[in-house]
Amino acid sequence: MPELTTLSFRASEETKAFVEQEATELGFSSVDEYMNALLSAERRRKAEQRLEALLLQGLDGDAAVVDDAWWDRWRRDLLDRHPSAHL
Repeated sequence: MPELTTLSFRASEETKAFVEQEATELGFSSVDEYMNALLSAERRRKAEQRLEALLLQGLDGDAAVVDDAWWDRWRRDLLDRHPSAHL
């Protein structure tokens, strides 16, 4: 598990009460746990957006023939970059 640090921010009493209530209602053991879950979800959402953009960009490119030779090259390239991979 990564080392944890403290992050603080200012919020209105109304926002604080809302966050505490949400954390409780959703079954989190603390506001910290709730906020970490929200931030992790946002990080995943942004990664999915980046992946979707890359996939759409790839659809605009030239088509490639994916045959046995292509897969062999792909595996060799992957193993060159990550020698400990087991393919």
